[in-house]
Amino acid sequence: MPADLLILLLAIVTGAAIQVGVGIGFSIVAAPVMMVLLGTTTAVPVLLMLNTLVSLVASDKRVWLKNKALIRNAVIGCCAGIALGLLIYPYLSERMVLLLTGVLLLVGVATSLLPQENRVGPRGFQA
Repeated sequence: MPADLLILLLAIVTGAAIQVGVGIGFSIVAAPVMMVLLGTTTAVPVLLMLNTLVSLVASDKRVWLKNKALIRNAVIGCCAGIALGLLIYPYLSERMVLLLTGVLLLVGVATSLLPQENRVGPRGFQA
């Protein structure tokens, strides 16, 4: 087995083990190695897929059972966002994509500073 493949697999296994044990860390450990060895274009989608897989497997099953409706709605919303992105992003310039991203980030920051009613609760984030 080539040394670079061994290093890549070791980083993925280590990152997954840390993610399962602590709750975070897969991207922190695996991303740098994947970026260097695979290149950004390949590493980012592979990293996201592997991170999703680790998160799905490592999630507390009790959280899934207690929050089925919330999780279902989140998955539906995510799929709708993917479809919308596939429809509109090919027609946007790079400048428009950056502007849209900046506006959404600012809205996120602004809404996180406003006092809001806690609708999800800590149970939804235990995983």
